[in-house]
Amino acid sequence: QMQDLSETQGKARMEAHFLEGVMEELNAELKKLREEMHALADALAFQVEHGNLQYNTVEKLEVDLQNVEAATEEVTMALHENDLLGEILQREYDLLNSKIEGQYQGSLKDFATEFFKLRQTGEEERQQDELAHWKQAAEEVESELWPMIEEVKMQNGKIEDPVRECLDALLVECGTKVQDFEKRFPEVSGSVHSLPPSLHGLVEASRPARKKDPPGRRKAVVIGCNYSKSHAPLAGCNNDAWNIQCLLRHSLRFKEDEVLSLIECTETCPTPSSRQPTKANILAGLLWLTRDALPNDSLFLFFSGYGAQVPVLGQLGAHQGCLVPADFAED
Repeated sequence: QMQDLSETQGKARMEAHFLEGVMEELNAELKKLREEMHALADALAFQVEHGNLQYNTVEKLEVDLQNVEAATEEVTMALHENDLLGEILQREYDLLNSKIEGQYQGSLKDFATEFFKLRQTGEEERQQDELAHWKQAAEEVESELWPMIEEVKMQNGKIEDPVRECLDALLVECGTKVQDFEKRFPEVSGSVHSLPPSLHGLVEASRPARKKDPPGRRKAVVIGCNYSKSHAPLAGCNNDAWNIQCLLRHSLRFKEDEVLSLIECTETCPTPSSRQPTKANILAGLLWLTRDALPNDSLFLFFSGYGAQVPVLGQLGAHQGCLVPADFAED
C-alpha cells in the first residue's frame, strides 16, 4: 500500500507539473491575445476617426459640389442670355444699318414699329427660354423629392392609422357613456346641458308662445355682482343672474339683442371688461334700457348684489337706496 501511495503521489506531482506548464502557456497566450486586442482596438479607433474625417470631407465636398453646380448653372444661364441678347442686338444692328445705308424702304414710323417689335420679340424669346429652364429645374427637383414625399406619407399613414382607430374607439366609448348617463339621470338630459339645474324644466316654455307678441319692444338688463376682489365677497349672485338670463332667453323667448348681461364670473372663466358689472357699465346699461322708451315697451331690470342707503342731505332721517357695483372699492 505504501508503494502504491508513493506511485500515486509521483503521478500527481507529474500531473501538477504538467498542468503548471499548461497554465504558463495559457497565460502567455492570453497575454498575447490581450496585446492583439489592444492593437485591434487602437486600429479600430483610428479607422473610426479616419472614417469620420472622410465622412466630413465627403460632406464638405458634396456641399462644394452643389455650390459649384449652382454657380455653373448661373454661368450657363448668363452665357445663354448673353448669346440671345447678342442675337437681338445683331438684328437691331442689321435693321439700323439697312436704314442708314438707305436699303430700308418703309417710312420712319414703320421703322420705329419694326424696331420696337424686334426688341419685344427678343424679350419674349428670352423670357420663354428662362421659363423653360426653370420648368426643367422644377421637374428635376420634383423627381428627386417625390420618393421622399411618398416615404413621409407612408410613415405618416403608419402613425395616423392607429391614432385614428384610437380616436374612433374613444368617440364610441364617449357616446356610450353619454347614453348611459342620460338613461341614469333623465331629469338633466336634453338638448341644453349648460343651463343651471333650477331651469332644466324651463328649457321649453310651459305653455306655447303667443302667436302675436304684445305691442312695444322688450329690453332687459341683468346684473350679478359677487365682489370677488373686495373685502366682503358674496357667493351665488352670479348664479342668480345666470338663472334669470336663462329664464328670459329660453322660457320668455327674449332675443339675444334684447338682453344685456353684466355678470361677474370666476377667475378661471373671467368676464370681458365690457360686461363686468362696474359702475360705468351699469350706468351705460341703464341708459341703454331707458333710451327711446315708448308706451307699451316692456323694460326689465334685475340686480343681485349689495344694496346700500345713503343719507339725503338737508332731510333729517331720510335715506336714498342705491345699488353697489362690483368696483365700489375703487370709488
